[in-house]
Amino acid sequence: MSIKIQMNETKKGMEQLRIYLRGESKTGKSTLFRDMILEKYNGDASKGLLCQIGNETGANFLSDLQTTHIDNYKDLIELQKLLITGKGKEHNIEMVCFDTIDEITEIFDKEVCRLSQIETGKVCKSINSAYSGYGMGMEKTKSLMKSYFTKLHRAGFGIFCISHSKVKNIKPKGCNEDESYMVLSSSLSNAYNSVFEDIFDAILTITVERNVVDGKIENTERRLYFRSDGYVMGGCRFNNKVIPQYITINDDSRQFARDFINTLEDAMKNSSSTPLTQEEFKQLQKEEKKQAEEDLKQVQQEVEEQEKEEQQKSVDELKSQLKGKLKTSENKNIVKDYLKEKDIKSVANLDVEQLTEVLAKLQ
Repeated sequence: MSIKIQMNETKKGMEQLRIYLRGESKTGKSTLFRDMILEKYNGDASKGLLCQIGNETGANFLSDLQTTHIDNYKDLIELQKLLITGKGKEHNIEMVCFDTIDEITEIFDKEVCRLSQIETGKVCKSINSAYSGYGMGMEKTKSLMKSYFTKLHRAGFGIFCISHSKVKNIKPKGCNEDESYMVLSSSLSNAYNSVFEDIFDAILTITVERNVVDGKIENTERRLYFRSDGYVMGGCRFNNKVIPQYITINDDSRQFARDFINTLEDAMKNSSSTPLTQEEFKQLQKEEKKQAEEDLKQVQQEVEEQEKEEQQKSVDELKSQLKGKLKTSENKNIVKDYLKEKDIKSVANLDVEQLTEVLAKLQ
């Protein structure tokens, strides 16, 4: 029996958090991730990785930061595999930032359109027409995104997703226009925004409060909201009593990162039903780290098994393609010569690389 019943304990480590941060352009979102890594891990930049997605290049002028670039779905899957299978061996990454989610949803949409075309046999020009429409394509995208980030989280990675903010007009279902209201939320569509609000632990928003006098901006104050004030949207999986509504963003970015870490760790420490001393909290973090290492082994095994299944699926698909081309004597002779050249007994013994090679000869 694989089902286990156990007493739940609140998480204590930053690596256990999934953080979703929204804000205007150039308000310090990427910088916060960089400084958070440096402060949390005593200047060790190798503990963090910022993934610039698509057209996003905002981290190009940040030093002391590990980065990579993601252009397509294949890159995303390769990254996931590298992170999970290489943890503790090829790298020491503990937290991963995706900048921006606005760009990553487009990558998932393109993959869903590709899958739709394969599975339905119909041309798919947009996510709205995927899987015959009626929102089925968007549901598939949401499912893929949830699965992707959940697997990384199960492998023990802290997830930090960045998005742009946008003022939206909200009209509750069944209400009149005069009952609608404005909120500052994410630039994502409501459907995709809900993915991150559903599975992430801290939904945060950066704002710029501007003091305007006679049509001119006298001064500004940047704030990071942990909880909603009715206009600025935000929320965390902590009791409201243990986390402030917002903190002011210090011009000293490293000091702000320390304030950010302290705010979240204090909330995790004070979320326990029994008060914890700082020593007890640190000890629980160590125990949580050991459990995360065990959980990682299980996810690594799942990834290895999945890779074997995918390789076998690729072999089966390529063999099916090859079989369809063996209807002429000319093609049969080409394959026969290839098998003789490679000293392979039969088509059944060909691997993915060899099948791809012989199919190329039949084009």
